[in-house]
Amino acid sequence: MDEVLWWLCVPFKIRLVVSLLEIEGTLAMSNSHIGSSEVDLWLLQDYKRVVWVHKYRVELPVTEISRFEKDGECWYSNVVSEERDVLVDGFDWQLHYDVKGNLLKKFQCNGCMLNYTTHILRESLVHHAFFQMQKSGGTHEPPFFQGL
Repeated sequence: MDEVLWWLCVPFKIRLVVSLLEIEGTLAMSNSHIGSSEVDLWLLQDYKRVVWVHKYRVELPVTEISRFEKDGECWYSNVVSEERDVLVDGFDWQLHYDVKGNLLKKFQCNGCMLNYTTHILRESLVHHAFFQMQKSGGTHEPPFFQGL
């Protein structure tokens, strides 16, 4: 079978913070500015006709986020799950918000800006004892850790 690839145009302005993920079984794009109070999620509704649909916008509490970041407005926000979770990635903290902008959990990074990905390669993961322990109980992890 031959694979055909081509560029997909988007009907919106791509901002500096962009990530691709799968939502509702289709390609989705999380889109925001550095230090922005808004994160948009777009779905590719029709691949052949290149039709993108604005699914929703999450409003984040900038004042609250600023309390965690000493260096001003230097955070990156991405939608990371079908449950509309948003992960705000800063230099000192990672903050987990729900779709209504409520802080669910905070993770201290101690000055190390962490990099995360929304991609999960389930078929290629080796099932180590660590993964089995996570599934059988213990701590409840946020939805963006599911699948590990």
